[in-house]
Formats: sequence, C-alpha cells, structure tokens
Amino acid sequence: MTRPPDAVPLSNEEPTQEELKAFALEAGEIADRIGPLLAGRPHQVQGAVLADLLATFIRGFYPPAIRDDVLCGHILAVISMLDGLARASQVIEETLATARQRRADMERTLEAVARRFEKGSRPEERPKSREETPKEGKGRRTPRRPH
Repeated sequence: MTRPPDAVPLSNEEPTQEELKAFALEAGEIADRIGPLLAGRPHQVQGAVLADLLATFIRGFYPPAIRDDVLCGHILAVISMLDGLARASQVIEETLATARQRRADMERTLEAVARRFEKGSRPEERPKSREETPKEGKGRRTPRRPH
C-alpha cells in the first residue's frame, strides 16, 4: 500500500506548549471564517458540511489503520469542549479500548497464520463425513456386530 500524496505525515514528537497555542489560535481564526458560511443554514446542512470536512481530515492520515484512533481522539476533543457529555466520553473511550484490543487480537491471529504458511504447513484437512468415507464391500453396508 502506498502513501497517498496528500496524507499528513505523523510525528512521534509531542508538540510544545507554544506550538499548541499557535495551533489553537490558527484553528480559532479558521473557525471564525467558516462559522458565517454555516450560520442560518439548516442543522442537516451544517452537519453534512462538518461530516464532509471531518472525513477529509481523517482520510488524510496514513497508514489507514490509525484512522480509527484519530477519529476517536477527535470526537473526544469535541466532547471535551462541551459541557455535560461525560457519559459520551466514557463510552467513546471504552469503545476505543475494545477496538484496540480486537485489532491486537486480529493482528496476532494473522501473524500466526502467516507463520504457519511461511513454514510450508497447510491447514489441517477436515475429517471426512460419513457420506464421503468409502463403504466396505461393493456398496453394501457391513452388518453390525452385537455388543
């Protein structure tokens, strides 16, 4: 999988306090410019515009496996800006933890399967069913023995 040309490179470094302040200032300025474009429009239109912008934002992260973490982090950031949504924050955090655990389990399973195939082993054959096993004699059943 190749990296899309518009993907945002991720940095392992945490931003400094000065950078965070600069980001917040720039974000506020952009939001102030977008706000009037949405003002007075039906909430369905506003929601669709914001969903489209969010999808574009999330799509820009690479590799795609991190997009769920980015989306959940973004939702948690929105929740932190609003009052009275503590339960929503808890549900998102629990969902994210479950998703991470499932992804880790799936990755371990895929690695185990890949190791088996790298060694040249094949999946075990399933036992033949009664219909698939050849019958003794020329198509006749063998009489049962008394117990």
